[in-house]
Amino acid sequence: MWLIWKGWNGALFNGKVILPKVVVIRAVGCLSEFQCATSSSAATSMRVGEARGGWQKPCGGFFKITVDGSWKKSSGLGAFGVIIRTEVGAFRATANGRLDWCSSPMATEALAFRMGIQLGQKLGLRNVII
Repeated sequence: MWLIWKGWNGALFNGKVILPKVVVIRAVGCLSEFQCATSSSAATSMRVGEARGGWQKPCGGFFKITVDGSWKKSSGLGAFGVIIRTEVGAFRATANGRLDWCSSPMATEALAFRMGIQLGQKLGLRNVII
């Protein structure tokens, strides 16, 4: 709900419109992170105040999908990269490609998320963190 509220206020007060699909993707990511953080294995493995930096493996039973997008304003061309790792950090799959129809950096990142989600679906993955 907070992400919907934030998107609404961003559009209303700052003129920054966030596509509904992007809000949903972010909400699903937040839900996955919450589920992972509140699982018993995550709660017992992390000490209070422990610093977290760099790539972190997902909690037990989850795959981690990492995505990135890049965009060149002058041409409108974009590119994406996706990597999927297991709960122990082992490589599972990867994808990358060119995006010929990007309108902004935000759209490019959203498309990268979409490609990551589609790859996860193609592999039949159910428990993922993006």
